[in-house]
Amino acid sequence: FIAVADNATAASHNPAGLVQLQEPEASVVGSFFVRLERQDVTQPGIRVEDQTFDSADLNYLSGVYPFRLLGRNVVVSLNFQRLFDLKGATDVAAPFTTIDGLQQVRSRQDGGLFTISPAVAVQITPTFSAGIAFNIWPNLFGNGWTQDVTVRGQGFVASGPRVVPFT
Repeated sequence: FIAVADNATAASHNPAGLVQLQEPEASVVGSFFVRLERQDVTQPGIRVEDQTFDSADLNYLSGVYPFRLLGRNVVVSLNFQRLFDLKGATDVAAPFTTIDGLQQVRSRQDGGLFTISPAVAVQITPTFSAGIAFNIWPNLFGNGWTQDVTVRGQGFVASGPRVVPFT
């Protein structure tokens, strides 16, 4: 695709390839994934749960406008791209090492990193073109991530001459 970048998504891989476009064009790309994360923990007493994630998102959106300038093909483009998915989760249970009890950690993370990328391509000769795209990382569309962590412990601890439960 890099050598023959001939559609509105070319700004992502080869902006110079945009000069091949003769008409205005738009593109919309979606993504869907299912991911299984399995943890192999060999320490006795520690349990890490397997996690399964799925997500359907807008992955790419672009618009391209070609025109002629001084007898050369010139193309401008504006692109939105989801570059990184930051969805994650962890569930861990482990015994305390110095007291009788169990500690549980639950972590959930969601978000992604997005760019808005203006691009331009110019035909230098009939067989050579140059292009450039700028990735701008705006604080729009929820760019970034959120993480919620819950830590819970429960068990028994010595308090003077008594053994008492705790949470």
